[in-house]
Amino acid sequence: MKSIKIFVTILLLISGMLKIENAQANALDSLLRVSEMEKNPEIKSDKYLYYISKMGKFGNDSVIKLLDAVILKYQKTNLKYGLGRALSLKAWYLVFYSKYEESFKIGHQALAIQKSISDSFGIADTYNRLGVSHMQFKRFKDAEKYFILSNSLFNQLRDTTKIDMTLNNLGVLAFEEGKNFKAIGFYKQSLAIRKAQKKYFWVGYSLYNIGATFLKADMPDSSEYYLMAARKTIIEQAKKKVPTMITMGIAELYRHQEKYDDALSFAQEALAAAEKANHKELILQGKHLLSEIYSNLNRFKEAFNMQTEYVELKNSIDSSNNAANVAEIEERYQNAEKEVEITKLKAQKLTAENKAQSLRIYTVSAIAIAVLIMALTFILWQYRNQKEKIKVSNLNTKIAEAKMFALRAQMNPHFIFNCINTAQSFVMQNQREQANEYLANFAKLLRLVLDNSSKTFVQLEDEINQLKLYLDLEAIRFEQKFNYEIEIEEELEQGIYEIPGMCIQPLIENAIGHGLINRNDDKGKLKVTLKLDKDCIVCEITDNGVGREKAAGIKAAKTIHYQSAALPNIKERLEMLNAETAQEVKLQTIDLMEDGHSAGTKVILTLPWK
Repeated sequence: MKSIKIFVTILLLISGMLKIENAQANALDSLLRVSEMEKNPEIKSDKYLYYISKMGKFGNDSVIKLLDAVILKYQKTNLKYGLGRALSLKAWYLVFYSKYEESFKIGHQALAIQKSISDSFGIADTYNRLGVSHMQFKRFKDAEKYFILSNSLFNQLRDTTKIDMTLNNLGVLAFEEGKNFKAIGFYKQSLAIRKAQKKYFWVGYSLYNIGATFLKADMPDSSEYYLMAARKTIIEQAKKKVPTMITMGIAELYRHQEKYDDALSFAQEALAAAEKANHKELILQGKHLLSEIYSNLNRFKEAFNMQTEYVELKNSIDSSNNAANVAEIEERYQNAEKEVEITKLKAQKLTAENKAQSLRIYTVSAIAIAVLIMALTFILWQYRNQKEKIKVSNLNTKIAEAKMFALRAQMNPHFIFNCINTAQSFVMQNQREQANEYLANFAKLLRLVLDNSSKTFVQLEDEINQLKLYLDLEAIRFEQKFNYEIEIEEELEQGIYEIPGMCIQPLIENAIGHGLINRNDDKGKLKVTLKLDKDCIVCEITDNGVGREKAAGIKAAKTIHYQSAALPNIKERLEMLNAETAQEVKLQTIDLMEDGHSAGTKVILTLPWK
């Protein structure tokens, strides 16, 4: 309790020392009070850190002091969640001081703690910050590795804001590597997210990044468009003060365009803001830029003085950041990661060996019982299997017989003989073209029937082609005594379906042979409709023939009877399909009536499909 009171006192003292505006002070005090009221320690630590990050706008010194107080508190209370995140945030703010080596060390401390408690969000954040530190040391390969790891984790967590951040940093990395158009690609992905979220302040930053990259690519017109759009967006849409980095970018653009007076004004403004915030990176950039502008304006003494300040600051920063030390830290970290992995593998191996030993004991105990059960099971299985084999054998025999009957019913000798006679009559009448066409269609039909006769299911498209060939031949043979129409539901035409073969044609044969050819005129009509109904395809065959009753009378009056096997065989075929597919197969015949008189017959056949 005492450590918490000390921590709050430090926060309030630092807040007072900043001498910020009343409205901002009230907002921060309110945020601090909300943080203090939180009971959950992890949520409470997140709120404290959010409060501290908001203090950053008044200077990085205050943030570092606050973070040191928080880190001390969490070390004493052993709150690893808060400690890991506080260390990670400190590593981030040390970058603004250009203390990259220290940032790197603290970042790895944070990562180790966060991995020990599986803080996925914290790990992703720290990966990103380590990527920035590596990038400052020109260790681009390692920077890219950490940025990609961060981006991958934030994608898993579905945190769009953080995904945007890593995309932006990948753009900065590509910029530093001189891959300008790759950088612009990343910046535009980030820009799209920021526009969608209406975060206009960050939209301005994205526009600045694109403009700065175009300038580096020596495309000043494109650069000017994006930089001015960035400034306008910040002022008009975000209603904020233009950030130092954007002001510096505009100064750089004017220097490139040789508008040195304008460049000087913007560069001086940017440097003053950077020095106020103690942002070492921007101070360094501003001094270097001003040195070049003074030189361009022939103000050589001021150029010399500014260059001297630049070199002194750069040497100071370089002296506190040793690239060799950073490489050593990274190597130690990688080795530690490998050691952890080896330890895990050893532990997993021992666990697996223990499980294997336990399993062996259980296995030996169970084998005797298992052998007895298996022997009894085998005897029972053999008996049932033999019974099932007999059943399957009988079913296969019936299916084979049904297929043969169906083939004979579909292509009976009477039909073949009549087709040959029809072709012969064309030849006798010297109608060779008609004879050739007729025989060609007849050959196609025979080939389709023979190809599909051994298959239980055939493609719907093949079945329809077979029906069309059959109907064309019959229409010619009966001298156009009837016409036909095949209507297929659009959904069936767009998909690939297979249906039982040799089922529809015998029903069409029956409709023609008993209904349509017994009419006294040539106005016979046959309509075949195919439509999808859940797990079935429904086929409706409608004719305007003389009807079943009159057809039976005409057949009985004939001296010579032609024995049609179509309907008996199709019924047996459907019974076999029911047994074979375990799906619904139905055949329904309806007598059509009009004004009390027969108007034809409708047959409805329901078939399974696959």
